[in-house]
Amino acid sequence: MAATHEDAESGTLAGRMVEALHELGRLSVGDSLSIMNESGLTLPQLIALHVLRGHGARSVGELAGCTRLSMAATSHLVDRLVRLGLVHRAEDPDDRRQKRVTVSRAGAALAERLENARLTGFAGAFDRLRPATRSRLKDVLDAVLHDLRAEADR
Repeated sequence: MAATHEDAESGTLAGRMVEALHELGRLSVGDSLSIMNESGLTLPQLIALHVLRGHGARSVGELAGCTRLSMAATSHLVDRLVRLGLVHRAEDPDDRRQKRVTVSRAGAALAERLENARLTGFAGAFDRLRPATRSRLKDVLDAVLHDLRAEADR
């Protein structure tokens, strides 16, 4: 099957996005990397905290889907987060065979600290842009988010 113009354009756009995210990451890593290293958590563990903080209680299976890990690996991940006091695990009131995982105050505080460090780093990177470029970027990102959210709602 031959590639269409739209396929080529999407590929180019994807490449430019990866390049932009790489530069943004390079310029904004700052304190977020220190917080990640200090916490000693893996990326999947940090993703699980972020999901729980942003979306509320989840089953181990739902967390496995979010982290793309096996059930066994996700159970181990949750065990470690429980031991560290970053999440709580309890029986699901609707299905006693399931366990519900919720973020603890300490886990939410760590996730918030990391998010604030990332926001500060991004703001510093965006300060390097000309004001007109920042304004155009905001408009484009508003449109992208609108389209992506509209597509997700369908």
